[in-house]
Amino acid sequence: MKGQISIEYLIALSIFIGLISYIYLKYVGNISPFIEDVIKEEKRAEAFQIANILVNDPGEPVNWNANPPIQRIGLANESTNMTNCITRAKINALPSVCQNLNNLLSIERPFNVLIFDVDLSNNGRRTLLASCMSPVLRIDQINATVRRYAVYDGGRIAEIIVQV
Repeated sequence: MKGQISIEYLIALSIFIGLISYIYLKYVGNISPFIEDVIKEEKRAEAFQIANILVNDPGEPVNWNANPPIQRIGLANESTNMTNCITRAKINALPSVCQNLNNLLSIERPFNVLIFDVDLSNNGRRTLLASCMSPVLRIDQINATVRRYAVYDGGRIAEIIVQV
């Protein structure tokens, strides 16, 4: 009986190899959605970071809209101690720096920034104040949208939308 392989051994070996192959294929099938979720979470974090910088940072120099060269951009009002308070002059100057916005914020991915005026007396009607749209970001590539609200012009409300 030396050197002979029984049918029971072959059946057991094929079941073992089949089970290992099934577990491997199930594992490999779960890696792709996991990687996509990680990329989406990175985009959410970047969108939040961009919105946070725009709302809470006055920029460098503080009056970057009137005093180039610009090292860092931000919409915050430097003359007030209020949080989430931005200036209309910086909102109006934002489209002029759209081409350099990625460099000024140190973000590699393309992103969109939209700033709306929210009119609470008119059922929350929104009017576009400024926008910076990336020419290479398609609508089907947007995985994260962050909305932040800020006060400007002594009590008006602005909605800052960042899409990554």
